[in-house]
Amino acid sequence: GEAMLAFSEDFAIDEVATLLFKPTDERPRQRVRVLTLDDVVRAGLEAIPGLPQALPPTVFLLKLDIEGMEPAVLRSLLTSEAQVKFVTFEYSSGIWRESLDVVIADLHAGGYFCFLITPDRLLPVSPPFWDVLYNMPVWSNLFCGREDDPDLSAVVQLHAGVVGLWPMLPRTYLEGYAKDHMDELTFAGARKLCTDLGSECAGITCACSSGDGTCGRPPSPPAGPCTVRSGWGGARSSPSGEVTFMRDPEA
Repeated sequence: GEAMLAFSEDFAIDEVATLLFKPTDERPRQRVRVLTLDDVVRAGLEAIPGLPQALPPTVFLLKLDIEGMEPAVLRSLLTSEAQVKFVTFEYSSGIWRESLDVVIADLHAGGYFCFLITPDRLLPVSPPFWDVLYNMPVWSNLFCGREDDPDLSAVVQLHAGVVGLWPMLPRTYLEGYAKDHMDELTFAGARKLCTDLGSECAGITCACSSGDGTCGRPPSPPAGPCTVRSGWGGARSSPSGEVTFMRDPEA
């Protein structure tokens, strides 16, 4: 279809153009062609020879910064022919015509789990982690993936700098006990149980007597006792100086 676009001739400003202009907006107008996500994917497959012709077509990462039209495209993911693995988008309370919580809830109902992008970690915002404060920012960026996709957990861990076998995260803890296992175990015992539990266990959280939260790796003091954790929402800052070791998803 087509739509009217209001645009600014000054490219130094942040919002160069938008379809969601107000009647009082005095910027020039231009009629533009509007495409759906499926239109874009089909056009890409036709224009770029050699792209995988899988059915349904897949998109590894979709990036959206479309000045308030994000909700329409995000909701289209739930009915689109194209299967989108990850999506990142910009939210602005001053530009969007609806609140972020409604869109996050719709995405979650459709199987997507979303995170607020921060310099240190991906902060979960999908239910049950939603807080009304997330509606307030002038702008923020979010990242979403299929909740049942194990690669989503891997991305979250990589963003936090979690690499290697049983990487250590000082002064952090994981929320929730894996499969209701609340017993305090040795470091080795907790690691074995966590490995046996597989995807039900994200890692282990241990007491740590070191002031900097680095236990369990020589020359630091040993970590323990430890418990196996489900890790819903990722690692969180520990007020008591605990230390967390993340399970290798491939283990």
